[in-house]
Amino acid sequence: MSSPHQQREPWVFNAQWREFLAGHRHVADNLQEEVANHGGIRRSYLMSLATGNVEDFFLSVMAWGFATSHVHYPSQVSLMTPPFQTSNLQRIVDEVRGSGAVAGWKAIQKTYKIYGLGYGFGTKLLYFAGYGVVPSGPQPLILDSRVMKALANKVEGFPWSDNYDYASPQNYLRYLELAEEWSADDTWNGSPETVEFALWKQG
Repeated sequence: MSSPHQQREPWVFNAQWREFLAGHRHVADNLQEEVANHGGIRRSYLMSLATGNVEDFFLSVMAWGFATSHVHYPSQVSLMTPPFQTSNLQRIVDEVRGSGAVAGWKAIQKTYKIYGLGYGFGTKLLYFAGYGVVPSGPQPLILDSRVMKALANKVEGFPWSDNYDYASPQNYLRYLELAEEWSADDTWNGSPETVEFALWKQG
C-alpha cells in the first residue's frame, strides 16, 4: 500500500497563478522551491503551514489541489481572486483544529461558507489543517468526487455518488468512521489518510 506522504503534486507558476498570487509573491517563491527540491508539493509541506498565515496556507493548499489544472469555473476563479475571505478561512481552520472534523465540515458547508469553496477543496483545508491534531473524534480527511466514487463502488448501499447530493455532515462522519475502521486492518498500514489516498487512487 503506497503512502499518501509519497504523493507529489506538480505545480507551475504560470500566468494565471501570477494573477492569483500577485500580493503573495513569497508564496509563489516558496512553492517553486518546494517543487524544485521535492518534485512536487508534498502533503507534509502543507501541514507545516497550517498554523501560519491563513492566506498563505489557503493559497498553498489550492495550488496542491489544482496542481497543473487550469482554474476555469467562475466560482473557482472568484475563490482564487483577491481579496480573500480571510476571517472565514481562519474560522474554518480554527473550527477543525479546535472542535474536530464534523465541526470543520459544518464550517465549510454552512457556518463560514465561502463562495467557490466546495467540499472537494474545503475538505483539503480541513485535512491539512487538522489531521493529527483534532481534540476528539475521527481525523478529518479529503473527500472529493474521486473518493466519493470509490466509496460508492466499495460499500454496497452506501449513499455516495460522484456528485454532492449526499454531502451531509452525517455522511462525512460515516466516511471518516469507515476510514478509521478499515485502517485497523494491517493491509491499510494503520492510517486513515492511507485509506483516503487509496480510495482517491481507485476513484
